Amino acid sequence: MNQRVLKYLEEFYSKILVSSIDRSEHGKNLHFNFRLSEEELKVATGRQRVTDSLVKTVIDYFKSSNAEISYVDLNKAFFIRIDLIKAVLNPEQARYLSTNWGTK
Repeated sequence: MNQRVLKYLEEFYSKILVSSIDRSEHGKNLHFNFRLSEEELKVATGRQRVTDSLVKTVIDYFKSSNAEISYVDLNKAFFIRIDLIKAVLNPEQARYLSTNWGTK
C-alpha cells in the first residue's frame, strides 16, 4: 500500500473515531455513519483517479478496523459505518473513549 494512502486512511479513521466517541453520549449511541468522497480521497493522496485497486485498498483498510464499508459508484463515494463496540482502537483512542464515557 502506498504510504501516502495509508497515512491518509489512518488519519481519516482516527478523525471519524474521535467524532463517533464525542457523539456517543456515554455509550448510548454506538453506530455512526460517514462518507468519504472519491474527490476527497484523490486530493488527499495526490491521485488523478481512483482505481479499482485503490477502492479495494480502502475497503480492506476499514474492514481490518471492523468498520462496515461500501463503495457506491453512483455517488463516487465510500460509506462507512462505525460501531464503537467493535471498532479497533489504538491505545490513545481507547483512553479517549474511556475518559469520554467516564470509565477511567
